[in-house]
Formats: sequence, C-alpha cells, structure tokens
Amino acid sequence: MKNHNILKYSYWLSIICLVHCITFPILAIILPFVNIVFEINHWVEISIILSVIIFGSYALIHAYINHHKNYKPLLIFYIGIAISVYIHFFNHDHAGHNHGGASNNLSLFLEIFSGVLIAGSQFYNLKITPRTCSHS
Repeated sequence: MKNHNILKYSYWLSIICLVHCITFPILAIILPFVNIVFEINHWVEISIILSVIIFGSYALIHAYINHHKNYKPLLIFYIGIAISVYIHFFNHDHAGHNHGGASNNLSLFLEIFSGVLIAGSQFYNLKITPRTCSHS
C-alpha cells in the first residue's frame, strides 16, 4: 500500500510539473513582472525539479522492476528531466538571465516539451502497469 501512495505522489507531481512548465512561460510572456518574482524565488524551481526526480524515479523504477520490465517510461522520463535541468541550470548567463532572442523562444519550447515528456512518462507507466499487482 505504501508504494502505491508513492506512485500516486509521483503521478501528481508530474502533473504539477507539466502545468508549471506550460503556464510559467505563458505568464512570463504576458506578465513581465511574474518573471522577476519567480527569478527571485529560484528555489521553487529547484524544489519542483528535485521532487519530480526523486518521486518519479522511484515510481518508474519500482514499476519497471516489479511490474512490466519496460524501459521506455524511464527513458522518456530521464530525457524530460535532462532537458528541464539544462533549461533551468545551464541555459542562463552568470547573472542568472535566460539568453534572449531565438534562444529564449527555444528555451520556452523546450521547457514545455520537457514537462510533457515527464508527465507523459508517468501516463505511459500507468497505462502499461497491470491494474492488479501482486507486488506492493
């Protein structure tokens, strides 16, 4: 039962990550001051990413080992995580600002795409995991 709760947390964290990754770029474009507020609170981004990595990894690895032996959800998840980590930690200059111009548009697309991959990996994992499991 305990493991199933962690699977649920992982699923919902991935959904929250997806919603965040889709809405934040839109809000950043529409409301420029939102970007300033969230740049100050960069720890929120770090907390979301770390939570998704921890719970998502546990849920997907658990399902892989105990239920379906399909590596595809893990691959999709870690590609999404790699893109998200790159966008949030390596796509900024030393002052912490995102590079502008076409690079900024690409960053927005990649941020949304990474959220879709992360949440999609959880949906795919749920789809291929048997409904009645003998393992917990």
